[in-house]
Amino acid sequence: MFPSLDAGDEEFFQWVNRPVEGLSLDEVTDGLVRFRDAYRGCVWLEVMVLQGYTEMPQQLNAIAGRARRIRPDAIHLNTPVRPTAFDFVRPVTEERLASLCNRFEPRAEVIAEERAEIGNALPMHADAESILGLLSRRPCTLEGVCSGLGTMAPGTLKVLAALVREGRVSERLRDGRVFYQVTRHGGSGAVRSAAP
Repeated sequence: MFPSLDAGDEEFFQWVNRPVEGLSLDEVTDGLVRFRDAYRGCVWLEVMVLQGYTEMPQQLNAIAGRARRIRPDAIHLNTPVRPTAFDFVRPVTEERLASLCNRFEPRAEVIAEERAEIGNALPMHADAESILGLLSRRPCTLEGVCSGLGTMAPGTLKVLAALVREGRVSERLRDGRVFYQVTRHGGSGAVRSAAP
């Protein structure tokens, strides 16, 4: 499950997310808290960080507070690197994103796509068989899969999630980090366990 939380207060939520009329940030947060209470799979919360806006300490602290209520298994920090609908939306550097990780519980990971020049871009994600080949040799975090296969995190995460849903890959929590490994049994559905 990949919900997003991109604002810490109602004003920024309306401005950044432009939700359907009548939907509030409190309703979204409360809904994610209830979902987390009922859902047995992994929840990866994505936080989109905008230069000069949601990167500011007051906003980040408010977002981090809401994230603590939701209790995701992992928090991923991202920033817009492709053209957006509005010219004022600017990405923050990956160094800046990395400096923000400790504000979150669990500690956030950076998944922003690298800024590669056109014609020299990394593939968005690996195919399922490449991921399975890598994971059959050793368990890896999302970062480990991307590093091992030379791919970018957002697309790779989608392929991993599909493999988990199919029961071909399982998630293992260790020291607050999600590791992926090839399942040793057949069947559908993910096996989620805590590492010793």
